[in-house]
Amino acid sequence: MKNIYLTLFFLALVFTACEKNSDSTEMETTNPSSEPIETINFKWRVSVQEEESLQKWNYINNNSLQNVSVNLMFGGESLWEGNTDRTGGISFPEQVIPAVGAFFQFESPGYYPLIVQVEGETIPLWRVNMIRNTYPDINGEAILNAESYITLTGDLQDPSTARESWYYITNSDNELIGNSLVDPELPSFYMTTLPNEELFLHYNVECGGDGVVALGPFTESTDIGALVDQSFDFSFDYDLVYLDNVTECDTETKLYGYELFYKIENLTYQATGNSGFNIPDCQSTAYPILLSVATQNPRKYVELTITHSPGQQSDVPDQQVCDVDDTFLKYTIGGGLTGGGDVFTYANILPDGQMVLKQAEHPLTEEHRFTILLDGSAVGSHACNINTVIRNVNSSGGWSQVNGLGGYQLSATVTMNDGVFVEGTVSGEVLDSEEVSLGIILGTFRARIQ
Repeated sequence: MKNIYLTLFFLALVFTACEKNSDSTEMETTNPSSEPIETINFKWRVSVQEEESLQKWNYINNNSLQNVSVNLMFGGESLWEGNTDRTGGISFPEQVIPAVGAFFQFESPGYYPLIVQVEGETIPLWRVNMIRNTYPDINGEAILNAESYITLTGDLQDPSTARESWYYITNSDNELIGNSLVDPELPSFYMTTLPNEELFLHYNVECGGDGVVALGPFTESTDIGALVDQSFDFSFDYDLVYLDNVTECDTETKLYGYELFYKIENLTYQATGNSGFNIPDCQSTAYPILLSVATQNPRKYVELTITHSPGQQSDVPDQQVCDVDDTFLKYTIGGGLTGGGDVFTYANILPDGQMVLKQAEHPLTEEHRFTILLDGSAVGSHACNINTVIRNVNSSGGWSQVNGLGGYQLSATVTMNDGVFVEGTVSGEVLDSEEVSLGIILGTFRARIQ
């Protein structure tokens, strides 16, 4: 990181006196036309992520974004700049900054810019979220390089029952002008947007639904918590779905090294353990869950559908894995980096016709697994985006994310889709978060449709 200070600040430090009190420092330049600049001591540590709630297909988990460009802006110039580290984090060291008019600007290829205004000696956010510029139903962004900004805040949830929520604001042209993720540990939001605009606050709450609230326009920073009452109960519990015994079909040997998957509505998720999983008790009536078990040695597969009743534990009957699993997802980038492998690979076809292609988390793919979103699933050519998540296993045996890179506007060709399996190829140039080419990706896949 490096500090870049305005000439105004150099003049103020060299030619003027500074009068300090408990709240701020006032700085005046020798230029008689200049207004006094009120300053504060400020510091901030923040993580930049693309949360799964930001995805229409709700499918990319906690993708920390590295090498995001972060600038502290004031008066049209950068006072400080830096880039997020490999964990997506960045620290702004304590220093004197303007108390009014300063804001942080986050930029990364493939994402809408994000503005976070400074309105105090720190910002009450430990993470911020960037939205892919391919996010559906948004016509673009309109917040960058505005003449002025305001901050909307709000305490929207009872801390005892708070759940993760995502809010974003669009204007009357459906352009993005602000977003904020609300964490259960800090059940309030802090969102920078534009003044004097007709605002539409979109919200998505875990197990609480989504909606849109019309607000504004506002001429100054405002607490809008009282204006945004979603009027639903935030409390919920988790139900256990339990699978005790899986055996190999031919030998009837009990298996321990298998992966467990479950599909609810349109999407398949991988359980964190192989004996069961917890699901939020969000629904009021019984509903089906597609369960899948995939083993690696030998490569076998079985699936079944259960009916789960909310508020109860579902005990899954013992299962035998008999079908051979021959699915895979493999690729090379630039003729060097290789990833994927002969590991269970699955596809979900969404109601809008798009197809999500994903590979199981498994030691064989721990370093380079990815999710692909194709515009379609029929035989033929389709535009697609990929999100590669490079992971390592930490010393305690758990997953820890190291890096993320993306490919946008790539091409995929579906060569076979028989309703049970889908096969095809992926190709195109992949750029890292600094828009440096990593080379051409060449990939092939065979996935089981779920």
